[in-house]
Amino acid sequence: MTWYRETAMKHLLFVDHEPRILERINRMLVHRQEEWSMEFASKPHLAFEAIDRQMYDIIICDVNFPGRRGGFALLEELRDVQPSSVRIALSSFSEAEDRHAAYAMAHRFIPKPFDGKQLESVIERSYWLQDLYADQELGKLLSKTRRLPSVPSLYIALTEALRKPDVSVNEIEAIISQDIAMCAKILQMANSAYFGLRRKITSVRHAIVYLGMRMMRQLVFSVEIFSSFPHKISAHFSPEQIQRHAMLTSRIAADINADEQLGDEIFLASMLHDIGKIVLASHAPDEFGAMLEEAAATGRKLHEAERGSTSSLTHTRAGAYLLGQWGMPDAIVEAVAFHHSPWDLGLKEMELPALIYLANALANQEEPRKEYLAELGVLDRLGTWRKMAEERRIQFQREQPD
Repeated sequence: MTWYRETAMKHLLFVDHEPRILERINRMLVHRQEEWSMEFASKPHLAFEAIDRQMYDIIICDVNFPGRRGGFALLEELRDVQPSSVRIALSSFSEAEDRHAAYAMAHRFIPKPFDGKQLESVIERSYWLQDLYADQELGKLLSKTRRLPSVPSLYIALTEALRKPDVSVNEIEAIISQDIAMCAKILQMANSAYFGLRRKITSVRHAIVYLGMRMMRQLVFSVEIFSSFPHKISAHFSPEQIQRHAMLTSRIAADINADEQLGDEIFLASMLHDIGKIVLASHAPDEFGAMLEEAAATGRKLHEAERGSTSSLTHTRAGAYLLGQWGMPDAIVEAVAFHHSPWDLGLKEMELPALIYLANALANQEEPRKEYLAELGVLDRLGTWRKMAEERRIQFQREQPD
């Protein structure tokens, strides 16, 4: 499915201190010149001259420029001048700390050497998201999102666990799998193009094993990926409640699912479907708090109040946009973007967005759209699923600490 407007000219800026690399990129992408307006800069001052003339949708920058900090400082300056641009780092990293430093500057990473198909795919994916959420307010807000907050108690638990020299993968997985932000960031790291995987990692356990305990320690202690939640923004916002709802939704979705291959994606989409609430609570607390208050005052659900608002800062858009920039699998991004309205995708089968929609509704004890379930051919199973969800809810409540 192509969601971005192919007829709109897109503007790209490539920055690399090696002219031969820029020439190679130009040759790779010459067949896209009718769709993409591309400029090339081999020196920092040429890059700044370019952005003085033009706003760029995407800036692709080498972070191995010679000199103190080199490309890191350049990418940071480019971010400050055009914060709404998608930033893609070209890299030939050799040190772990360099990789970590770049995570504060770029949305995506392409390792050197790279091929044309890889570069083209990353660019197209970024455009798909930009056009899906072509909104300056949202883009500027999320372009500066370097880390998401985590529930303090879980952050403390992870910190303490990682101090143990003999900590097991099972122990780390048990902690991370309870937390939305931790799941997202660990999977972002594992799925970075830098690591050169040919397939997406959608399992938290696989991500932990792949990254290794050393990387996990560096993530937590060196980069300080996980921070605490902001001060209370509304009586109607509770990070702990969001976490509990995500866990319950994941269990209900797993019960409903009939496709064993979707297991990891179901857990991930369930855990992340409300990540936009965390983003807005952290980066737009006043606007988000006001929307929560309005929803409560009018007796509507948050997504209903958001739909009737003129603001573009909705939790579904914010969550999907951010996860897409982080390189999450398309299926996860779609499920997050449309977990309240999968019919907007035109789905005619029980695919992941529809599954998360149904599980979310049942977890919230809401009545799903029967006409939509009829279109999917599963309306006759709603009664069974509702009973299963109620059993899960009772079981889940028993498991919660007093």
